[in-house]
Amino acid sequence: MTKKIAWSVLLLFLLVPLLGLMFYRTQTDKVERAALQTLDSIAKLKSEELLSYLRERQGDCEIFRDSENIRHVSSNFCNSRRKRSTSEFCSRAWH
Repeated sequence: MTKKIAWSVLLLFLLVPLLGLMFYRTQTDKVERAALQTLDSIAKLKSEELLSYLRERQGDCEIFRDSENIRHVSSNFCNSRRKRSTSEFCSRAWH
């Protein structure tokens, strides 16, 4: 009878940590998958935001490119500068 109790206690001491380890591993996998899904969702949202921002800036640049008024004002600005490097830069940028 004593041997039976000893084996039961030994089995219990071995079984409890084993069950705890199995539970820990399954929960770790679930938490990692959830975290990766969250990060993936955040990455998709951020990439969409960045693409939207870049499209808006491209639209702004096209408006500036197509505006005669802005071209005239910037040309006057470049021509009013006495430094040669600024004039060269402006003439290359607008022609």
